[in-house]
Amino acid sequence: MDNNSLAENIEEKRDKLTISDIEKVLSLFREKGSESELRAFIKELTDEIKETSKPDKKTSNWQNIEEKIPSRVNLALDFLHIDNISRLLKNKYFKKFAGFAGSFLIIYFLFNLPVYITRVSYLFGNKTELQTIKYSQIVQTPMAKSAPLDPDEIITPDSRLLIPKLSVNAPIVFATSQEEKDILEGLHNGVVRYAGMSNPGDAGNTYITGHSSNYWWDKGKYNYVFVLLDKMQTADRATIYHNGNKYIYEVTSKEIVEPANVSSLAQTTEPTLTLMTCYPPGTTNKRLTVRLKQISPQYFAPRIVEKEKTIEVPKSLPSSDNGSFFGLFRLFQ
Repeated sequence: MDNNSLAENIEEKRDKLTISDIEKVLSLFREKGSESELRAFIKELTDEIKETSKPDKKTSNWQNIEEKIPSRVNLALDFLHIDNISRLLKNKYFKKFAGFAGSFLIIYFLFNLPVYITRVSYLFGNKTELQTIKYSQIVQTPMAKSAPLDPDEIITPDSRLLIPKLSVNAPIVFATSQEEKDILEGLHNGVVRYAGMSNPGDAGNTYITGHSSNYWWDKGKYNYVFVLLDKMQTADRATIYHNGNKYIYEVTSKEIVEPANVSSLAQTTEPTLTLMTCYPPGTTNKRLTVRLKQISPQYFAPRIVEKEKTIEVPKSLPSSDNGSFFGLFRLFQ
């Protein structure tokens, strides 16, 4: 039956039109018609049914037909789509195009694989987070290494102590131990810096001792180097040459103490010079200590500055179960 004869048959029996008739129309157009023709024909057919059908107790009224027609139409349209897709997939030109497009996508993906791996790793493998922490940093103000030299002044290659007021110009011997015999041996060759004390120019206590007297038969050249040390007054100055640098000190205090009083050996936070000798001269009853502070080059103590910085920290503590059964899962992370 062709389209025209079926249409004529519908025209003659439209008052008795049933769902089965509509299904035949749908089946015919699904096989031979187009989607647009089917939509137009069904719309026209539906309108005719609404106008001509009368409610009848024995047959389905037009309202029931109206409810069922859309589902039948959609079903037919679905068949049309499936058929069209099936024909498209069987087309040799489409197969060639699909093969070319698939090959292109595979090559494109392989060339850009590192990009996708990196982006996926970022999304799923980011195990750190940013955290701002506070910390303290020691800041040291730049300082000169040496005091300015006077005209025609030459720094001696060895370390020396100079006290212009007392006419003292003596080598400094750096003792290697605090044993008394080592210190006495060093005093034969100059004044002695105690072992373990700070070097000239460094923060801390540079502790130097010298003879104020000695036995007359001892031929030492520096037996009386500190015999006038008690004459030092506040603001008097002393100079030290050390490692090619010049350091100038100024007296801040003077004290006479018992031999058992070792408080003058305490370290300090700034460059300090302590001179010590036996007192009164010719005895060992007490000790005379003179404290001086470094005035040149000017010393700047380190400053503690509070700072902040942002760092990456793990979102969780690392696992230590590598040797256990659950540690095997780490191989896939």
